[in-house]
Amino acid sequence: LVRESGPARETGRRLRSGTSPGSGHPASVIVGLSPSGEIAGPPETFIWTRDPRARSYRFELRDAEGNVLCSRVTSDTMLVVSGADVRWGSSAGGSWTVAPTTEAGEGASSDAVHFEITPR
Repeated sequence: LVRESGPARETGRRLRSGTSPGSGHPASVIVGLSPSGEIAGPPETFIWTRDPRARSYRFELRDAEGNVLCSRVTSDTMLVVSGADVRWGSSAGGSWTVAPTTEAGEGASSDAVHFEITPR
């Protein structure tokens, strides 16, 4: 978890992902680092910790109503989403999830990391 200076404030959220049935692997723990909580302006960069078993990650960004705004597959633990790729509409926040893909297949999606967009 990332903490800012001053009063301790968690800016990351622990995300648990499951495993494929019969894979024999323990569940992995992915930590969403950024963004979370209140943010200034729509998010563009998403960062999470590495799952050592993952070959790739499936990322999904949703608006506050749960509509999928963006879905991508990446092998990195950081993803940049341009404003041209996402239509925010009137949404003042949203959430994102990450699911690892391993030799055994795609793991369960993480818990959602929520954020609220505040005026700049």
